[in-house]
Amino acid sequence: IIATGTSGDLQIIDALLLRLDSAESQQRVNRVYRLKNSPATDVARAVNEFLRSERIVNQAAPGRQNPFQQIEQEVVVVPEPVRNSLIISATPRYFQQILELVEDLDDQPPQVMIQVVLAEVDLENFNEFGVELGLQDSLLFDRSILGNLITTTTSVATSTPAGVVTTTTDNIVSANNTPGFDFNNNPLGNSGSTQALNTSGTVAGQALSHFSLGRVNSDLEYGGLVLSASSENVSVVLRALDQSGSMEVLSRPQIMTLDNQQAFIQVGQRVPRIVSSQLTQLGQINSLALEDVGLLLGVTPRISPDGHVVMEVDAEKSAVGPEREGIPISVSSDGAIIRSPRVDVTTAQTTVSAASGQTIVIGGLITNSNQTLSRRVPWLGDLPVVGNLFRYDGNSHARKELLIILTPHVILGDNEAEHMKQVEMSRMSWISADVFQWINSPPPPGQTADDDDVPVIYPDAPQPSGNGATLTPIPKENIVLPPDTPVIKESSARNEKTGSVTQASWAEPPRRKSRFRFLSWWRDE
Repeated sequence: IIATGTSGDLQIIDALLLRLDSAESQQRVNRVYRLKNSPATDVARAVNEFLRSERIVNQAAPGRQNPFQQIEQEVVVVPEPVRNSLIISATPRYFQQILELVEDLDDQPPQVMIQVVLAEVDLENFNEFGVELGLQDSLLFDRSILGNLITTTTSVATSTPAGVVTTTTDNIVSANNTPGFDFNNNPLGNSGSTQALNTSGTVAGQALSHFSLGRVNSDLEYGGLVLSASSENVSVVLRALDQSGSMEVLSRPQIMTLDNQQAFIQVGQRVPRIVSSQLTQLGQINSLALEDVGLLLGVTPRISPDGHVVMEVDAEKSAVGPEREGIPISVSSDGAIIRSPRVDVTTAQTTVSAASGQTIVIGGLITNSNQTLSRRVPWLGDLPVVGNLFRYDGNSHARKELLIILTPHVILGDNEAEHMKQVEMSRMSWISADVFQWINSPPPPGQTADDDDVPVIYPDAPQPSGNGATLTPIPKENIVLPPDTPVIKESSARNEKTGSVTQASWAEPPRRKSRFRFLSWWRDE
């Protein structure tokens, strides 16, 4: 290399050539780093973005870097998603800095257990009482008797031990008018019968009270107590109905997720709904759409440095309404109305902050509805006692309450996760024996979940040595647990030859009236 310049410039060039010609400047460290917690793609993207930003800042600085420094700072970070690894290539001077940066990004994130309690109470009460009266001249009844009958006669001969029995049936093919017994819901029967024409010059009267009472409640499709009487002159209908109902729903879903990772849980059904219908030459074709109903909870927790949990919560409680109250969308070939039922939805979207273990209410709804309906005959319906014969009264009361309660728990290590597991399993002691068999190995032969006062050691738990091993208690620091937490029992085994100690802990939930018992958990101390 031939260089020309001032004495100072030549000294700088000489030093630069010596650095570039050194073995350290030409060396690069290549390593495959296996990540433990974070996705390789995300870590590689973050590191490359950091290096790119740092390079831009250095180039814009007043004292720009020389080419040697630029080459020395070139770092290659490539993600390998199959094994969740990073391929890192850098000079020895900067490799350790990149490695420390990757290790910090791969730190084990804390977890958050989010417990949600959805309490719903639905109370309703409905009662109605009404009377419809009718009076008419008997002549109107006579006029409504069937006239101008056209009938056919059918005879059927049946052989019996007593002889041949012939049954004759007269079938009405056509007639004028309809019978007039239920005159409260029919027009005057004086159209075209012979009796009506012969008495057409005679005035016959009718008086009645009509409140659309009917024999069946149009919404409930049943009538309760129905009393009716009718003759050619009098018609009376009395109907009384009292309905009350209550519903209490307590849902307690819970979900665990990593810090700043979205979680979703659904407890419900996917219900098909008819959204459209059309008639073709092949018949009727209905188009269906699946809709998620039930309890849907989406949450993204973010743990702040002071230990609080900031949560973005999206909760939804939905249910399919009755089909009879749905929206008519089509008519079937037999004339039946096809309805698409409505979906009742209650949602809450919010961002809240709570300390670990703190219970907060993120949403609530209280609805109180009272409806009174009265139909009456003027003046007569206001009379004491007797006025009940000339009126219809309906009362409806409904009350709905809904609360959405949320409690986050920050899980910082395996011990807290184990404690949370014991607390939750103790609440399920009525089926805990079966649950334990699903998630752990079965007990040794000769020991069952129904054995009382027998310590159970499971095959995958640490076992004391059979040669000279004795059980000696090991004191442990007392831990204050919630009142409903099961008692933690402990046992330990000390090997006299090696001096090693194996300690096992188990939780026994409160006894209940059930043949199931949950006898033991174990944990390495």
